[in-house]
Amino acid sequence: DRVDQFIAIGHSFGARLLFSATNQSLITDAARAHPGVTGGVYQLLTSSADATILLNPAFEAARFTPVDTIGRFEESFLPEQPPLLVSISTTGDWATRMLFPLGQWIGMDRTRLTSTTLGNYELFQTHELQLSEKSSCLAAVSNGALTEAFFAEGLCLSRKRGGTTGTPTAHRRYNPFMVVRTDPDVIADHNDIWNPRFAAWLGGFVTALEKAHRSRLQVKQK
Repeated sequence: DRVDQFIAIGHSFGARLLFSATNQSLITDAARAHPGVTGGVYQLLTSSADATILLNPAFEAARFTPVDTIGRFEESFLPEQPPLLVSISTTGDWATRMLFPLGQWIGMDRTRLTSTTLGNYELFQTHELQLSEKSSCLAAVSNGALTEAFFAEGLCLSRKRGGTTGTPTAHRRYNPFMVVRTDPDVIADHNDIWNPRFAAWLGGFVTALEKAHRSRLQVKQK
């Protein structure tokens, strides 16, 4: 019931270390929150860090497989579920797109899962971060869920859409494990993570996490 939050942020190989330190606890916490029945709803997931944010993470997608599996079954998440893990990668990052696979190939890790970084593995991507108008960004989200959409500084974070209807994939909705893809218009390259626009957007996202956290706490105390 603490008021303050703990947000952990890592970049590149720092993100690799951070993920290694937190992913097992995330999996364990998710198992504890499982409804216990097929098709049920998870309890509110919490972990040691209120949110873990990975920027252009430099580790193979295979490491993320157990976390991705959590959102691929019939169970769903609460609409008020906050994001727990947010990975953001840009297509302008040649270090993770080209050099990392080359290093893995030399080291004999040559499967797609082991030679591709998390942010570049399309099957794990859940969201996009793009230049956008606020109205179009938030039009499909009525409850302000941060797992679904967030707008600040002219940048829209939104869940990827698929299928013939163009609606968010049902079993992904409110899933707190988010793999976000962006482009050079937002983050130019591997080290451009503190450019003014993206840094301001990230600051706004952390502030929104704090507001949502305090709101949930007030409801709980009532």
